[in-house]
Amino acid sequence: MSWVRWGCVVVGFQVALWSIADGAERKDSYGAKIEQEKKTLEKLRGTIVEKRKKSDEAEKKRESVLQGLQSLDERLVRYRQEHQDTVKKLKKKDLEIEQMSVQLSRLSERIEERQDAIAARLRVQYIEGRFWHLRALLAARSSGDFQRRFRYLSAVTQREYEIMETYRRDAERIAEVERSREEARQGIVAYKVS
Repeated sequence: MSWVRWGCVVVGFQVALWSIADGAERKDSYGAKIEQEKKTLEKLRGTIVEKRKKSDEAEKKRESVLQGLQSLDERLVRYRQEHQDTVKKLKKKDLEIEQMSVQLSRLSERIEERQDAIAARLRVQYIEGRFWHLRALLAARSSGDFQRRFRYLSAVTQREYEIMETYRRDAERIAEVERSREEARQGIVAYKVS
């Protein structure tokens, strides 16, 4: 073998060794890159898992807040309805009190009229004396006149009795209406307090 051949063989051998060494280095660099990429992927997986957990927690919090808001909305609607009901009841009670006040004023007027009629009748009876009705009957000139006077006295007595009974009923009715009006006022105060 000649020197040239040996030289070529040696050079070829060196080239082969360099390429093997270069391939091994490449394998090592690819392995390191793969390992590095695996570590990066693991870190990303961990980050994704954490973000999913945080996202799930945020979603749960959001749902909890939404439920709380819905509950508050329902309570607000219920309170508004109760407020409207209370306002309606108050208006109704105010109307009742107004009607009772009108009724009381009418009854008071009727009682005043009856009191005036009773007072006038008592004055007449006082002026005429205790037995004025007997005097009127005995002054009759005939039996027909007597009967007519008797019917007149009966009608007057009946009318006086009716006036007294109406007066008594009106007085009782006024007391009843005043009690009802006071109860209605207390009901209004109770509604306003609650």
